This record gives sequence, C-alpha cells and structure tokens, in this order.
Amino acid sequence: MKLPVNDINVRQKYSKNHKGIDFGFNSASLGKNQPIYATEDGVVIYNRYQITGGYVIQIRHDNGYVSEYGHLKKNSQLVREGHKVKKGQQIASMGNSGMVTGYHLHYGLYKGDSINYKDKSKYVDPTPFLCKYDNQQYRSNSLIKNFP
Repeated sequence: MKLPVNDINVRQKYSKNHKGIDFGFNSASLGKNQPIYATEDGVVIYNRYQITGGYVIQIRHDNGYVSEYGHLKKNSQLVREGHKVKKGQQIASMGNSGMVTGYHLHYGLYKGDSINYKDKSKYVDPTPFLCKYDNQQYRSNSLIKNFP
C-alpha cells in the first residue's frame, strides 16, 4: 500500500488507544491543502462528516481491508460513495475538521468489509502495510522512518 501523503511527518503512531497513524504538522501552512491519496485500489464506501473524525472517507480494498482517511478539509473530497479509485489517486486534501488540534490526516486500517466503530479489535497497525514511493519525503522529526 502506498503512503497516503507525499510529505511524511508522523505526529502520532498506532497504539492501543489510537487506532491509526496521524500524518501532520504543527504549522497550518505546511498541512493546509496537502493532497491525500488512496493507498490501494478500491471502492469508496463512506464519504461523510462525523463530529469527532470530521470529513472522513473510507475505501474498501480487495485485500480484505478498509482504509480510513479522517479530518479532511471541508469540500476537498474528489470522490463519492460508489466511486472506484486507484492506488495513488488523490481523493481529498489534508484538513482540520472534527475534533483536532491542527492540520493532519488520521489514517486507519480495518480488517473486514466495513468499519464498525464499536469493534476496535479489527483495527490493525497500518505501518507494516505502507510503502514509501520515490516522490514521498520524510520530515526529520517524523516518529516513523522505517516504512518499507
């Protein structure tokens, strides 16, 4: 799976209490309008607003997982529910919607056909699944620098 951002700055890692990876910046000027990409081919199954997650897109992939992209910029979504997407296709822009302290992308990975927010046991650490591509750059203060 391709990393969902080109400018890789991990602000928070996956943990027992945080079911995803946060890619983002302290500065709004760096995070504002960063493109967000589909990490794998799939079908958009969710594109809605949530109080905590803000604008969220979920994509179902043929590999048995659903990827989740949260805190997107309002009205930046380039895909709709039912759309097929390709790995690396821009789907939205980084934002600060929902309950956040700054611009970032919350990226989650869930085992199954759809996300059941009440069943946290099916979330998986996305780190081992994500690969860095040539045009993607690490920030020096990134918490994770070992993407394959």
